[in-house]
Amino acid sequence: MAEPTERSELPNELADLLGDRRLVIGSSRGPYTFLPQSDGRLAINRCGGGLVTAMMCVAEASAATWVCAASSPHDRAMAEHDPRVALPPGNPSFEMRMLPIPEDVYDRYYNTIANPLLWFVQHYLWDLTREPSYDDTTLAAWNEGYVTFNETFADAIAEECGSTPEPLVMLQDYHLYLCPAMLRARGCTAPLTHFTHVPWPGPEYFRVLPSYMRTPILEGLLSADIVGFHTQRYVQNFLWTCRQVGGYEVDFEKQQVESASGTTTVRAYPISISESTIRELAAADEVEDRMETLREVAGDATVIVRADRADPTKNILRGFEAYRLMLRNHPELRGKVVFFAMLYATRTGIEHYRRYLAEIEDIVARVNQEFGTEEWRPIRLRIADDYFESLAAMRSCDVLLVNPVFDGMNLVAKEGPLISDRDCVLVLSENAGAYEEMGRACLAVNPFDCRQTAEALYEAITMDKKDRAERAAVLREIVSRNDSVKWLYHQLRDADEVAKVCNSRSKPTTASGPSTVKSADVTTSSAASSEATATENPPTDPPSRSSPNRSNAATSVTSSPRTIA
Repeated sequence: MAEPTERSELPNELADLLGDRRLVIGSSRGPYTFLPQSDGRLAINRCGGGLVTAMMCVAEASAATWVCAASSPHDRAMAEHDPRVALPPGNPSFEMRMLPIPEDVYDRYYNTIANPLLWFVQHYLWDLTREPSYDDTTLAAWNEGYVTFNETFADAIAEECGSTPEPLVMLQDYHLYLCPAMLRARGCTAPLTHFTHVPWPGPEYFRVLPSYMRTPILEGLLSADIVGFHTQRYVQNFLWTCRQVGGYEVDFEKQQVESASGTTTVRAYPISISESTIRELAAADEVEDRMETLREVAGDATVIVRADRADPTKNILRGFEAYRLMLRNHPELRGKVVFFAMLYATRTGIEHYRRYLAEIEDIVARVNQEFGTEEWRPIRLRIADDYFESLAAMRSCDVLLVNPVFDGMNLVAKEGPLISDRDCVLVLSENAGAYEEMGRACLAVNPFDCRQTAEALYEAITMDKKDRAERAAVLREIVSRNDSVKWLYHQLRDADEVAKVCNSRSKPTTASGPSTVKSADVTTSSAASSEATATENPPTDPPSRSSPNRSNAATSVTSSPRTIA
């Protein structure tokens, strides 16, 4: 099927690709959550984020079942009462099934393994001279947290597939790396995709993980028909990891990996945003009110903005250091520029994040003390989970700074240029996934080079209107052309090719899938347990190897408060 050229056709094309198939989505975070109200009752609220926005349209179109974890006490109470919720409220078109994960299991899975361990590995954040250091507590968190969490999902998704005539399973992100193999072990032969929304590190850094983690992670992912990432760089990193760490046969040209489970195709699907949704939100009265407040504070000053979670991956400290360096080198800008930092706290149950937030507040205080006057404060820091305020800041900015250490995509880099009222200049880290699409129209920076970032900020501030307008037009066109529905379209197109031959699967894998390990025995018996040494060149066309457990279905997939502090 040819890719549609008119964006208005895309939703229909998605429906055509799905046909009679029933989508089963698996993600740690669900599309809705329950929050307490002043009268004591619980109200259901839609969650934000790119994943939810992107998946919602296909969930509604396919009458999907969305399996997710009940992560809060309120969600858990609702899940124990009735785990199935028809959504959206008032006009239901799909079902959310919340899994009542025990609080101790969730804590081990999330606060030890998923974050910070996996998150830090996949974003190259560990100071390897000191961290991480694995002990019996880590092993217990893996066995009794992460593995158990994935088993719970596998049980639920296998049950959903068993009651659905033509299921299509789409698993999301690093929380569910083990789930594909567990599903195969439970007899699930449905077409299965897994999409990782964070970077995939190179093989040398992936080796930071202990063997009892990295081996089942690879086995788990390679039990899927399609493994997706945001960029081609992450695709290549994963392929090399399979080759060098796992010892698997890899066809770098076809981007396929052979394992005991059959053939897995690896593809880049750059996620984006829904243009219509973002524009509608950006035009809301709540945004206009916040823009008025920002204009009162900024006055005639040039406005630099960043809008981020207070996460070490976002490289917020170096961004402020670069701004300080710019003010030192260009004193003529003092009093004529203001930096709005719209941040919100995240993962405050983890010490690394609490410490990072304190460091952010410290550097802001130091920069303001060094350069500030009674009339002018260089940095205006706002820590609040207020998406309308972030949209107001992005609409009002002259310069948008997005300088992550590494990032899977970073949708702020797409939202800002799309809704900017001032043709904002995007200063973008070359390690953001968005750089692969938007690099030609931004000012690219090495996120570790504060001097270069300072120069880029100065260039952006002083750029002439014509150049700004041309760059902004290119960025808007990129975002408009490749929106979130297009991201889904390409995945479903490839999954459709898989589904056409899935009936040839004779039986599921008989392996038990990723399992717990004892502290005295962390060896594995899989083909990946004897880790391969690095090779100088990628192999060419390895011999075809059909598996009795999973067909080579993937081989037919096409490439492709309002006070500003």
